[in-house]
Amino acid sequence: MMSLLLTLRRFENSRITLETKVREEFEKETKYKDYHQSSFSVKQVKSHQILAINRAEGEKILQVKLNCPQNLERIFLHQAERQHILISNRLSGFVRGIMSTSLIDAYNRLMLPKLFRHKRIELTKKAERESVQVFSRNLHRLLLTPPVTGRNVLAIDPGFKHGSKIAVINETGGILDTAVLDLLGRDARHCEERLQGLLLKHNCNTIALGNGKGCRETENFITRMKNAGKLRSDVVYSIVSEDGASVYSVSEEAQKELPNLDVNLRSAVSIARRLQNPMLELIKIEPRHIGVGMYQHDIPEQLLQQALNGVLEDCVSLVGVDLNASGIHALKRIAGLNERKAKEIIAWRERNGSFRSREQLKEVRGIGEKTFEQCAGFVRIFQHPPQIITLDTDSEEGGKSDKGKLSGKRKADGSGPSTSKKRKHTPILILFNKLDSTSIHPESYATATELVSLIKASLTDVGQARIKEKMDNFISNKGTYTVG
Repeated sequence: MMSLLLTLRRFENSRITLETKVREEFEKETKYKDYHQSSFSVKQVKSHQILAINRAEGEKILQVKLNCPQNLERIFLHQAERQHILISNRLSGFVRGIMSTSLIDAYNRLMLPKLFRHKRIELTKKAERESVQVFSRNLHRLLLTPPVTGRNVLAIDPGFKHGSKIAVINETGGILDTAVLDLLGRDARHCEERLQGLLLKHNCNTIALGNGKGCRETENFITRMKNAGKLRSDVVYSIVSEDGASVYSVSEEAQKELPNLDVNLRSAVSIARRLQNPMLELIKIEPRHIGVGMYQHDIPEQLLQQALNGVLEDCVSLVGVDLNASGIHALKRIAGLNERKAKEIIAWRERNGSFRSREQLKEVRGIGEKTFEQCAGFVRIFQHPPQIITLDTDSEEGGKSDKGKLSGKRKADGSGPSTSKKRKHTPILILFNKLDSTSIHPESYATATELVSLIKASLTDVGQARIKEKMDNFISNKGTYTVG
């Protein structure tokens, strides 16, 4: 049986076709009109076509079947009879007839349907793999979109019937204000005044506009205000993808993060944060709802999640994460960290405020020297004013018994005086180290500082174009050997 199947597979691989036909009740349906009456060679059919056909078949719109050329049965049966029936001279004509009839029945009833099922599964798996690859490539580009940092953002989630949801957030993602305005309704003057007021009140000059229904009309509304001089000249807007924002707004993650905010306004907050830092916001959303794949809703969730985790780890390793702004989803993907340690980092941040140095990671429970060595290069701390913090330390002081003598037991043991621990509060001034915002590991700070000094620059130049100019000038004058 297996040898027959292998023989048949050699024939069908080059000749089988995939045929589709629309059901009568859906003849006027236009969504899958390209597949209403079509035929594809299985060697040439595209992955997106397979996924579209599978979806239409699942929706009972198309009838799908695999077909072989009419002469395939004759060629296969002839070869099978020659190899397995006619080869034996001991069989009578009657037995050979029974075997030939059985072969034909097995071909039509068992072998051909089985091969068709395997071929459909093979085509689907191939299409799913390619879909996941497309998803990974698009997601990688999306997550590495440059963030808009250091500014307040006003986000608009457009809407017709229930108005546009508006949220204003600060430069760290905290919510400053929310509102619901009927920007696309009749009372345009009132909405213009409210929008102006929100921008002025929170010193905001950046608008994030969701690309959902009503986006184009809302964009025209903002453009008219700007052309009429009702918005400051420095006010700019950007259209942001809102795929998955509504799903996120009702998720358990959003409930934990924004418990006191109306569900309808959470999507506006998500849109604003996507503009500020796409990577930190998009990792909260289920992969199938991000909207960057090919028929990703039909792909197994496990495959998408594996692809998402891989892309996130690559992006985190490449650009790092903001230690003072990242949540559990981003922190747990850093080398050396897991979900438990990520929760401890956030707990430390809630007790003590923002991290001001990478070295403070060592104060987090569960993070020792080895873990710090692994994760320090992937976290970033961005500039903050010098700050004095109070560091709690343990100090040991010698102590005697109330009678000024050692106890008999301690004398017999020959041990020294007893000690007691006291909490000592030590104020420490922590200055911002520009290297904490780079990918340079703390163990290389001394070398980096020496190199900066060698090219006659300062640490404040790190990340600026001028330090590259100084490095280029130094290399052109001294050569790379001196730098090495």
